[in-house]
Amino acid sequence: MQLRRMLLTLFLAGLCCVSLAACTPETSPSEEPESSSSGDTLTTTLLPGGWDAADFTVLLLDKYGPMDGASPVTLTDEEQKELFSLLSGSEWEAIDPYTLPPHDPSFFVTLQAPDGRTLGVGSLINSDQSMLALEDEETYLLYAGSPEAVEQAQALRETVTARRDSLLPSGEAEILYPDLLPEALTSTGAYRTAAADPTAVINYAGRIATGRTAVDTFCKAVESGGTGELTLYTFTPDYADPETIRCSYTRFWTDGGSSWCFSDYSEDSSFAFMEPSRYEVQTLELSDYGYLAITDEVNSEPGGYPVIPDRLLWEDADQRIQLYERYLEPVLSSTALGSIEWDSLMEIPRPLWVFEDLYRYDHQNTSPFDVYGTDWPVDEMAVQLSRYFDGVTEEQLINKYQDIYDPASGTLHYEGGRGGGPYYLRVTGWEEDGDRLTLHYEEYSPATGEPYEDSACLLTVRLLEDGTFRYLGNHKA
Repeated sequence: MQLRRMLLTLFLAGLCCVSLAACTPETSPSEEPESSSSGDTLTTTLLPGGWDAADFTVLLLDKYGPMDGASPVTLTDEEQKELFSLLSGSEWEAIDPYTLPPHDPSFFVTLQAPDGRTLGVGSLINSDQSMLALEDEETYLLYAGSPEAVEQAQALRETVTARRDSLLPSGEAEILYPDLLPEALTSTGAYRTAAADPTAVINYAGRIATGRTAVDTFCKAVESGGTGELTLYTFTPDYADPETIRCSYTRFWTDGGSSWCFSDYSEDSSFAFMEPSRYEVQTLELSDYGYLAITDEVNSEPGGYPVIPDRLLWEDADQRIQLYERYLEPVLSSTALGSIEWDSLMEIPRPLWVFEDLYRYDHQNTSPFDVYGTDWPVDEMAVQLSRYFDGVTEEQLINKYQDIYDPASGTLHYEGGRGGGPYYLRVTGWEEDGDRLTLHYEEYSPATGEPYEDSACLLTVRLLEDGTFRYLGNHKA
């Protein structure tokens, strides 16, 4: 780090004599560089405002678009010497940025200081004249210099890009489970982009099809303070429109001991992303349950993302998923699961919600509101619920909901509204005793995948010869 303040000598000799509109009357030209006692370190400022070239240690390289800054790389001592050389090798002249044509200038390198200030070196689109830009939240200063600075900036960018690329994995995504990926997905441009990315974690409809090599490589880079990248491609089918598959990505980047997160989404599978949002991550940790758990300054609560496929965590992962989808998913949000114990439908706090969820499950995600509006016929409700619970009668529903029952129409007037967030459950085991199936399940954190304390429960169903089943009860384990 001692070399970081070398070689920027006599920078912008004429610059410090220029009166700038952005400078206050109290501002004075920078002092001559001061040498340390060892004589091997120089401190210089770029502007009278105290902008020091040595502060700009991170080069923002693009990943998905021109200068989206999605690959911030910390300069080595040698690379910062190149920066100092190109800055001090030109006589810079202050210019008014508002006199330039639209979209000018174009920057070859953009560097960032820890406090968010940026320094850019580039050129005018139709000129070889070099341009220097210095910007913070309140100030934008622009200077013109010699063509040689452009060549040096391009060379610096190429040097840093080559070093970055040499530290990242090559090849394609490690797709271990192609059986989880339907043709409707694999034929899209977004999927082809993901499949060609060696840092990819590909998630389709909640199931991860890629291995853990990219994840482990990235986590090692985080631990060592090296350079690494991990990109999560999450594909979600639109159940209302099966032809549409939405895609989002969340990309993690680490370099020099700092880590960042980038995110964006596409409304379709064309991978038509805009410039991603970017924020710095404070901590990154891979949990025992295959989640990349993070903390950052943007979100008040810790977050996390599944990155390891269930099949690599549990040998019976496919059976667990099948049991979850068959027995837990139909009533997932209806208060029938979790800590509430019951042995019949009417012991569940909200039978109306149970009906709503089971109706959606049996009618391809069609809501009762789509069919009945806000007045639901009690006789049809009893028929629907009797497919999953024993002993359900119209009288039970009427007695339960007397305050919203209309005898004239035989309907319950319900306008909806539940509140609350998603409910994360996983099957952990099961056992059969004759026609009875008991499922062991638990609630877990969406940030880490770790189970909540005392969340283990048992759901019991009776299996019928025709392949259907009846819910019998739910109890704490």
